[in-house]
This record gives sequence, structure tokens and C-alpha cells, in this order.
Amino acid sequence: MKYKPEYIVVGMPKAGTSSIAKFFKCGGHRHVSHQQCGRQICAKCIWNNVQRKRQPFYGCDQFSVYAQLDYADPPKFCFFPQRNLTLLHESYPHSTFILNTRNPIHWINSVNNWGSLRARLAKCNLSAYDLHDDAQLIRFYDEHSEYVRRFAREHQHALIEVDIEQNASALVAHTGIGASCFSDENTKKHVNQHSCYVGDSLLRNLWCWRERGTIANCSGHTDLAGRSSRFFWKPTLDDVTRGNYT
Repeated sequence: MKYKPEYIVVGMPKAGTSSIAKFFKCGGHRHVSHQQCGRQICAKCIWNNVQRKRQPFYGCDQFSVYAQLDYADPPKFCFFPQRNLTLLHESYPHSTFILNTRNPIHWINSVNNWGSLRARLAKCNLSAYDLHDDAQLIRFYDEHSEYVRRFAREHQHALIEVDIEQNASALVAHTGIGASCFSDENTKKHVNQHSCYVGDSLLRNLWCWRERGTIANCSGHTDLAGRSSRFFWKPTLDDVTRGNYT
């Protein structure tokens, strides 16, 4: 029996894709894919179909839920189907896109702590931004989310947006699967890996305002990658230990 995709996750990796896959499996969906489509990588299967002018999921085991489509292994192979939603929309207009989001700083921390993923993303030529740079990586991340929202709105494609660090209420409401099926265990592993040791919320908010141009949602923001801010001096852990941070 062949299955048409009901749900396609179109956010970035390290933003709860495995949690979403587990959510659907817990809810009774038997045909759920997470990056792997049978014996092959989903991205490679989709790429081969595109080259042959076939529907993206042709022969990709026909799952009902695709929780992660992308694959980054430069220079051998990089492909992010969610960067070309027209491809998915034209073939599967009745599917539902899922935009998985999280705090961008937490996302960067998770990417940085997942092997060589940061370096691989930077080498995949996903955008004109230099993804080695934290600020530019955040812009890429935010702009991709906005691209998904705008595309779904303009093409009237069904979209569920879920902040995987808050709750899965949107997924629960749309699917009818119980909230107990959602676990954000992976999202908590790399949260707050780099702490701001200044201990002054004003300075943290000043940094956030300088780097992001707004103070909205600045609480909890820290200096990315534990580096000294471009706006104010941030002591290192060694400075704090020695007391050299007055």
C-alpha cells in the first residue's frame, strides 16, 4: 500500500525533528520517517527523483509523515528540500507543512554541540550568509522561518507552527494526538551551554538590543558561543573564578 505524505516538517534540523517523529509514532502513525527513507537517505531519494522529473517522494517508501528531509555531508552531498517549498507544494498540495521553531540562540548551541554540523551547514551553500558567523546564522534561521510562513500564506498551503521549547499545542490541536506524546528531551540538552557571567540583566539586554535591534524577548539571551560581545566586555569563566570582573 502506498501512502501520500500527510505531514512534512520544513524547519531546520536540531529544532525538534526527532521529537516530532516520536510524537506521531506515539500517536499511532506507523509510517513515520526521520531523515531515513527505507534503506536510503530521504534527501538523496528526493534529489534523484527531482533529477528524473518525478514526484519528490516517488519510491521513498511513501511515508505519511516526513519529520526530516535534509542532509548535509559536504562536499559529497548537501540537499535541503525545505529550501524549495514549491517543489513540495506542487506535488503534495494537500499535505500539511510543519514549521518547527525554537529560540535561535538555543538552536545555535544545539547545532554547535552536534558534532561537525555547524561546519557542514556553513559549507553547504544554503544562503549568501556566512554561517560561520553567529549573527548571520541567526538571520538565516529567522529568514527561513519567515519564508515558510510567507509561502504557506501565499499558496494557501496548510501549516502548523510549533515552538518545540514551549509546547506542542498546535500539533495536538491539529492531529488529535495527546500532549503526553510530545517530549522535548533533545531540545534541553544544549540550552544555556554558554552563560553570561556578568550577572547584570541590563548588560545582557544592552547586548541583545545591539545585536538584534530590539529588546523584545531579550530575557535569557546570552553572548553567543561564549565569546566577548562586540558591545560590552564579558568576562570569561576564568575571570569569574579569579574574581577579575569588577
